[in-house]
This record gives sequence, C-alpha cells and structure tokens, in this order.
Amino acid sequence: MNTSVRKARKIDRKACINLLQQLYSHLSPEDLEEKFFWGEEQAYVLWADHKPVGVIVWEEYDYLPDNSCLLELSAIVIDKDNRLRGFGRDLYWASLSLVREKMDVCGIHVLATRDSVGFYERVMPTRSARTPVLLIRGISYISLLCAV
Repeated sequence: MNTSVRKARKIDRKACINLLQQLYSHLSPEDLEEKFFWGEEQAYVLWADHKPVGVIVWEEYDYLPDNSCLLELSAIVIDKDNRLRGFGRDLYWASLSLVREKMDVCGIHVLATRDSVGFYERVMPTRSARTPVLLIRGISYISLLCAV
C-alpha cells in the first residue's frame, strides 16, 4: 500500500515566487512579491499524497499562552482542481473551510478563524476585519514537519 506523504515544507521567498509564477504566468516576479510578501512572511508548500496541494504565505502575528500561534495570511493558493486562489484581503472568508481542510490534511490543525464566534473580537480587537487570520496550534509542531 502506498503511504501518503502529508507535510508542510517551508520554502524561501524566491522558490515560492518561482512556484507561483507557474500558476500566475501573467504576473512578473516583482508583482508576485509585492502581492504575497508584505513583511516577514514565511511560505509553505502543503503536500499530500506525494503532490503539492497548496501554497500558504503567512506572517506570525502573536503567540497565545497555550503555545498556539496567530497567523495573518497574506496569500494562499490551493491546487487547480479546487480553484481557490487569494491574495491578502481578497481571500474571502467563505473559502476558509477549504483552507482548513487542506491544512488539517497536512498536519496543521486550525483551531479558529476570524468568523468563529467571538474569536476575532477577543483575540485581535484592533486588527482590520478584512484581514484573513487563522489560529493554529503548535507552531513548533509545524517546524518539525518542515524539511530543513
């Protein structure tokens, strides 16, 4: 029986842009960098069943007492079959169930999103309501999953 590979692999900014340019050939590398990377973001490719199932770019916003980490998404691309693509504030919340599903498959457990009852207002009262945010457990666990 073929074992499914499920992991998140961290990639550097240049590698991420090269990968994204395969999907967004009409955008220059400079345009992609401007859209995806606003600050100190990290890029991860999500793998399942020996193929990439998505690219997520995020910036760690804050740690919570239970070692969860709040992530501010700047971009996400899911495989072509699912046709979910978003840049920053264009990533609509209606699509986050698919994001959560893909991240769960890759061992990243999403605890909450901005639209969870009371979560956003309690944890991030000063942030823009249109900024996509995920709360995940154990950023150190993700580090263990990522190839060096």
